[in-house]
Amino acid sequence: MTPQEKFSPFNVKDELQEKTVEEIKDWQKGVTIPYSVAMYNTIKDFNLASVIRNACAFGFEKIFIIGHRKWDRRGAVGAHHYLTIEFLPDFNALMNIFERDHIIALELPEHYPALAHTFAPIQFFEWAYGDCLLLGEEGQGIPLEHLEQVTNRVYIEQPGAMRSLNAATAAGIAMHNISVHAPVESNTLF
Repeated sequence: MTPQEKFSPFNVKDELQEKTVEEIKDWQKGVTIPYSVAMYNTIKDFNLASVIRNACAFGFEKIFIIGHRKWDRRGAVGAHHYLTIEFLPDFNALMNIFERDHIIALELPEHYPALAHTFAPIQFFEWAYGDCLLLGEEGQGIPLEHLEQVTNRVYIEQPGAMRSLNAATAAGIAMHNISVHAPVESNTLF
């Protein structure tokens, strides 16, 4: 076996522990749902690895990384080996892949007062088949000029004292919402 094939899948399900990377990839395809996640990587956000890990756990079809190709893979605990990751030079490249109403921005409405009335609580949002969840980087969020170009914006209601969630935590909540509530032809996860 090559070093790639011998990768230690220490964070995969028990039944996959003895499988090769390619066998795990094939298994993952069987539980994949037709949704994608896009996240900016302009400041090399440490959350990116956890977002990729979340996407693999919830069976997302593809990850789009907007900006830098380099990222710290340690937090992904191998998840990047099992799903498709596509690097995009900028936001316009994402707009060339998805129609504006199929890119769903996850943000904090209070950061964008002029657009705050256009945000929907995520638990009431109706996902369309094949949507792409767009995430900003920690502390920077989604640039306003990009947020203005998408039709749908969602947020996670937070009744507690903290004003925001960690980007990777918010992504995990959103991905779970999609995996449970979004339309799929055959969802083997839930």
